[in-house]
Amino acid sequence: MFPARGFLMRSADLLHSGLLLAACATWITMHLSLAWAFSAQPERRWRALVVLVPMTAWLAPYWGFRSGLKIRSALWGMSAVAYLIALAGALAPH
Repeated sequence: MFPARGFLMRSADLLHSGLLLAACATWITMHLSLAWAFSAQPERRWRALVVLVPMTAWLAPYWGFRSGLKIRSALWGMSAVAYLIALAGALAPH
């Protein structure tokens, strides 16, 4: 016996919601991690405040990469892409 179609749709929605939540949480964590690292560097402390403003948040991976925080910056970028893919999947008509 195959499960009802409604069960499969709910499972897909649950999967999309879980992926969306995980990608968003990772993206926010990496962003705050970069801001924390900037605040620990006295000459770059002002950058920590700048990257917390929504319009300038995209500067975090750029400044992080230039400051030697390459892994955190790469994870920021990968989690942003994963979030956008998960969002597109969640918003796509089923």
